[in-house]
Amino acid sequence: MGDVIVVRSAVLELKPKSIRFVHEMFRGDGGDHLSTMMVTGVHIDIVARKSVQFEPQIFGKSQPMVVANPGQWDAWPPREAFLAG
Repeated sequence: MGDVIVVRSAVLELKPKSIRFVHEMFRGDGGDHLSTMMVTGVHIDIVARKSVQFEPQIFGKSQPMVVANPGQWDAWPPREAFLAG
């Protein structure tokens, strides 16, 4: 049997056409920090091949999910990052 892996995610920013979020991976509950991934997603109309605004109901339901202090992610790479090199 392998290690238990915990992934925590948070929405950092929500704009009418994009969303920015972070995922952190830890060994076990509160164990070693294994990785951090920050992602920016853009809502795309695949037919028009351009960015478009989220549907109003999706945008509205997503706003409460944004973390209170996204500034803690402004420094990059985070101190715990395992970078090659």
